[in-house]
Amino acid sequence: MTSGITRCPACGTTFRVSEEQLDAAEGRVRCGACDQVFDARAHQPAGSAPQTAASPDAGISQNYIDEMLFEGEAAAADQDAATEPFTPPPIAPVESFALPPIAPQPVEMERGPVARRWQRLAWTLACLLALLGLVGQYAWHNRDTLALDPRLRPAYALVCERIGCVLPSFRDFARIRSEALHIRPAPGRPGLLLVDALLSNHAPFAQDFPGMEIVFSDMRGRVLASRLFLPHEYLDPQDLPLAAMPPREPVSAHLEIVDPGEDATNYQLYLREIPPAAD
Repeated sequence: MTSGITRCPACGTTFRVSEEQLDAAEGRVRCGACDQVFDARAHQPAGSAPQTAASPDAGISQNYIDEMLFEGEAAAADQDAATEPFTPPPIAPVESFALPPIAPQPVEMERGPVARRWQRLAWTLACLLALLGLVGQYAWHNRDTLALDPRLRPAYALVCERIGCVLPSFRDFARIRSEALHIRPAPGRPGLLLVDALLSNHAPFAQDFPGMEIVFSDMRGRVLASRLFLPHEYLDPQDLPLAAMPPREPVSAHLEIVDPGEDATNYQLYLREIPPAAD
């Protein structure tokens, strides 16, 4: 039996075939690797020649041909598996959730230099008005104290003339002091004493006259007699028209009182703040 070697023109696989097989199929064979049908005689490798078997048993058995064809088909299956595109495993779906809608933001138009200048001016005026309002509220709620300041008094007086308010009298009682005190028997009038005092207002403004309290005590400090005298009782007649004590000008006070007796060896003068209506 004569055999030869042929090569598949499609995949290049070589295998041996017999002349009897070629004659039966008119020289056409099917490649066991890629299933390509081709002319075996036309695709024999160079230098290969048909070989004659030494004996009939030396030929290719049908079992060998079937095994060769099976191996070719297995190789073709492996090649097809290698050329198939890779399919990635399915990806688990991602849990989705709804987002709250986003409100569209208004687009701010750019202002020109003139508009910005007027805007700054409006803000400045608004701030000044607010500041003036706060100052006005503070000045009105504290008018009883601030109106005692000589520098602010004219402004408060002007406002009160227009709205009909009454300004409080100037008061700084701690600045009214007794500069001198003399008590002696009244000449030619037994049982009476003359009291002479000098009062001074050290404040920079005029303020109401104080009350004068004279206290007599004995050697042990026990009070024997005391009395509070109002301005109209101790002022000289020429000083009565004065509505208030002038600043930094001494005012004389004169009194005639009953002698408390020989046991009254000590006396003291106290200046008391009194309501304006009491004098």
